Amino acid sequence: MSNYSTIEVGWHKSPRFKYHPGFILLYLGGVSIWMAYKFSFLLHIPCPVKILLHLPCISCGSGRSIQALMQGQFTTAIKYNPLFTMTIFVGFILGFTAIFQILTRLRIRISLPNPLPHFYTQVAITLFLMNYIYLIWFKI
Repeated sequence: MSNYSTIEVGWHKSPRFKYHPGFILLYLGGVSIWMAYKFSFLLHIPCPVKILLHLPCISCGSGRSIQALMQGQFTTAIKYNPLFTMTIFVGFILGFTAIFQILTRLRIRISLPNPLPHFYTQVAITLFLMNYIYLIWFKI
């Protein structure tokens, strides 16, 4: 990753089926949606971590969040597990860019500034901790 002072967005030519994380997410998303419809009872299995420790794990509320998303209740899905819901939306964006790459042979490139060596790792850890505190605070 380059050292840029601003965020740069651009396009570059790529082979038609060059690896893109969106391809994997599209496949996993499709299989997950199929399983959620086919085996919806699996979304009601209680969390073993919450049963044993009486504390929510980082993914507690994800099953209810998936059900709410499938019913079109986006605000309810975010209330059940905000980080999981945002991860699904990022997956849709990556899936869209993969389809875009197949159709146009162009790949979207976003270059972010690199202010500190471990800044993005610290942001990710902070988001996980905030999500965990949210799950504990609201007793999800």
